Amino acid sequence: MVEIRTDLSDVARGKAVGALTDAVKQESALRERMETARDRSAAAIVNAREAGVSWDEISGVFGGVTRQSLTERVIRFEARSESRRSASWEGTRIETPPGAGHTGAWRLDSVRQAAANGADLAAAAARRSHLVDETDPRQIQTRVRAVGHAALAAAKEAVAATETAAGPEGLRSEAAAGIAFTAAAGYLPDNA
Repeated sequence: MVEIRTDLSDVARGKAVGALTDAVKQESALRERMETARDRSAAAIVNAREAGVSWDEISGVFGGVTRQSLTERVIRFEARSESRRSASWEGTRIETPPGAGHTGAWRLDSVRQAAANGADLAAAAARRSHLVDETDPRQIQTRVRAVGHAALAAAKEAVAATETAAGPEGLRSEAAAGIAFTAAAGYLPDNA
């Protein structure tokens, strides 16, 4: 009969690795649940502001957390959830303008889409600033859409001005798209 010897340090090492693996899995699961809870509370803050709830009342529900901390939570949430935007955000999404009847680079889908993407960024920035200030939350959607449409108009003007300056050589579509995006995304309303 062959005697099998087990090295006790190997057994202890194996158990330690198993315990470590379990702890890491638990921590990961808890972190995921915590992120979900933070996202839910940030969405609730947005919904509460849009329903007219004051910052003081929201802060009270959170146990006196500062308005700045709550605002940062909302900004992080919106950054993480950019691909799965909330229904309230969809109300301020800037659609790509139709191309019919336009001349020059603005008639190109890629240029108008780039402008709409830039206008989306300008509108999102305006939305966040209005959630933070004391604007009546029911007016936010109207104001934000106005910023988005003004950003589109600024992009169209920038593309037309650059085309005019380029003269007969014209403007490549990639350059026009870049100009449209930059002009729209960088748009600042007069009252900013």
